Amino acid sequence: MTKSSFTSTHSRPATLQLQTSYMTPLQEVLAAIVVSYIAWRLYVASSPTNKSVWDNLPGPKPRSFLTGHTEELFGQNRWVHEEGFVKQYGSVFRVHGPLGAKWIYTFDPRALHSAFIKDPDVFEEIEVLLAAFNTILGPGLLSTLGSQHRRQRKMLNPLFSAKHLRGMTPIFNQVVGQLRAAIASRLKDGPRELDLLEWTGRTALELIGQGGLGYSFDPLTRDVADDFASSLKAYFPTIQQMETFGPSCPWR
Repeated sequence: MTKSSFTSTHSRPATLQLQTSYMTPLQEVLAAIVVSYIAWRLYVASSPTNKSVWDNLPGPKPRSFLTGHTEELFGQNRWVHEEGFVKQYGSVFRVHGPLGAKWIYTFDPRALHSAFIKDPDVFEEIEVLLAAFNTILGPGLLSTLGSQHRRQRKMLNPLFSAKHLRGMTPIFNQVVGQLRAAIASRLKDGPRELDLLEWTGRTALELIGQGGLGYSFDPLTRDVADDFASSLKAYFPTIQQMETFGPSCPWR
C-alpha cells in the first residue's frame, strides 16, 4: 500500500513525498483469512440453496447483516430484548447471527426435553460455545461431545444420587445455621435493611464450596474477602461483556 503526503515550504518549491509501507507476511495471511471468511459467509447467505424449513418460522429482522441479533441476544440488556421477542413471536422463532447465520430460539418444554434429555447426541452445542467453554474451563463436561461427554457425565452421576445428597444434609444445615447467625448479628441493634440477594448468593457459593469441593469460600458470620470467591463472582459479568464479540470470531 502507498501513502502520499504533499508538503510545501516558503524556502523551497513544493515537493511530493512518497512513503511506502507494507504489511508483514503474517498480517497478509490473517487479512486473507478474514476476507475469505466474510466472502464465504456472504455467498452462503445469498445462495438460493441456503433455504431451509427454518425460514418458515417467524422472527425479527436483523438491524445489521454484519452483526445480526448478537447485540440483542448477548448484550447487557439481553433480557429486555428476549422478553419482547417472546411476547411477539412465541416459544419458537428464528433469529440471525453474524453475517446472515440462522439461529433458532426456543423455550418449548418438549423441544428442550428432546435436546437435553432424550436426544442430546443429535442436538450438539455449537462450535463457538464449545470453544469458549474449552478455553475457559478446559476439556470438561461443558466442552466435550460424544463418548467423552458420556464418560464424564457417568463419573459425575454418583455425586447427585439420593444417598450422596442425604450425606451432605449436615453440611447444608451447618451453612444455613451460619447464615441465620450472620443475619441475626446484624439485626441485634434493631430493624435494618439487608440485601437478601447478596446473602443468598454468598450462601449458595458456600454450599457449593463445602458440599462439592470441601472448601469454605465465606464464613458468612464475618465479612472476609476470598480471592477465589471474588474471581468466581466476577466471572460471569466479565464473560457477559465479551459475549457480544464472541459469536463473530470464527477461530474461537
